[in-house]
Order: sequence, then structure tokens, then C-alpha cells
Amino acid sequence: MNNLTSHHTPSPTVDQSAQTNNATQGKAMGAQRDNNTPHPAPSSLQTLLNTTAPVKSCSPHLQHLALQVAHTLKFQHNWTDIRIHYNASPSPSNANPSSSPLPRPVLSGLPPARLYTHPDEQIALLQAQKAAGNAGQALAVQPQREWVLPTQLRERWTLRKFGEVFDGLGAVPGPAEGVEVFRRGEVGLGVEVEVEDVDVDVMGRDQVGLEEGERKWRLEVPKRLLLATLDDDSTVAFYIVHDGIVKPRQN
Repeated sequence: MNNLTSHHTPSPTVDQSAQTNNATQGKAMGAQRDNNTPHPAPSSLQTLLNTTAPVKSCSPHLQHLALQVAHTLKFQHNWTDIRIHYNASPSPSNANPSSSPLPRPVLSGLPPARLYTHPDEQIALLQAQKAAGNAGQALAVQPQREWVLPTQLRERWTLRKFGEVFDGLGAVPGPAEGVEVFRRGEVGLGVEVEVEDVDVDVMGRDQVGLEEGERKWRLEVPKRLLLATLDDDSTVAFYIVHDGIVKPRQN
């Protein structure tokens, strides 16, 4: 009968203190590497948010929403002279606009091309073009300053809310209204624009940036604004909204 002999091989001992020291040294080296790794520079949008002074009459999230839409207008749609408005526009019944804050901040700016042409103005332009023997060519119209209402997709809007915004706006954004968002093509801190800085007739255009032939189709018709709706993925959709009924356009 064979005898079976069991052999016990002792397991290697582990120095717990050495293991702990190695782990501690590894964490320290990792932390050192993290400290030495340069952090990426903030984006232009984050810089804009960080350098724009808060306004007491405006909630921070509405101000940031307006600034994000302004950033989109400038860097994705090539708008210029973008301003943010916290107070109502001057009017005969409102001699002190600074005492009449808007329900929420509104933007204004100059798009690279005309966004909207009134149907009657379109007919008049086509008739003038035909009389000049240029029928069939593209209409030559100058871009106009536009109001922009920044909103978020999850908001619930009513006719009353739109009416409150329209009541605080003039027919056309004045060049002396609002606060500059960008200066010299870069992110600015936001500086109030003085009236004397812009009280200049440039290329025959008046103080609201309109030529004589454009005044009728902008000042004597319902106000309009561009509704900018921001989605959760940072995309912005734009819709033209009128303060009243406007006849459909001829395409």
C-alpha cells in the first residue's frame, strides 16, 4: 500500500507596509503629473460669460442665455454690432428708459443680409426694378438692425409675454441703445454706448440705420423681432415674430 505524503508549500508573505508606501507614492506621482499638465484655455463663450458684469435687474441665467445667443450670432452667423438691452427703448411716454427694465434681456445687431422684406415693400421694389429695366435680377436691399429675443426651448410662452416684450421695444433698435457685447472683433467687457459717439450720418442713413425709402416699411408697420430658441444641445433656431397681423409674403 502506497503511502501518500502531502507537501505544504508556504505562501509568500506580503509586506503590507511596502505595498501601502508604493500606492501612496503612485498617487503622489499621479497628482504631480496632474498639477504639471496645463489646463486648456477657456472657450470664447466661457470668457464672454466670465467677463460680462452681472446686472441687478436681470437674473444670471437669462443674462447667460442672451450672451450665448449673442455668441452664436457673431461666430456662426456673422452678425456685427451686437448689443444687449436690459432697459426699455426711449419713447415719448418713456423719457427715462433706465427706470423701465425689460422683462428679460433682448439683443440687437446687424445681420450680414436682410432677414425680412415686407410684402408691400417687395412689390414696390419689383416694380421699380422693372421700370429700370432690371427685371429678373435679385433685389438689392440693405440689411437692417434687428431685435433678437433669446429664449430656451423648455420655456412656455404666451401672447401676453410676447406683448410685454414688444411694449418695451422701439420699432427699430437705436444705435445709442444697449451695451456692446463685443468690441473690435473680440470679447469685450460690455461698455455703455454714449449718444454722441454714434450721432453721425453715415452714407445717408438716419439715426436708426434706415434709408429714406426704408422708413415706411419699418416704422409704419407692426414691430418685429427674431425669436432665438436655444435647445439643450446648444443649437439655436430662429423665427420671425411680428407684433400684429402681417400679410403673407410673395415668394
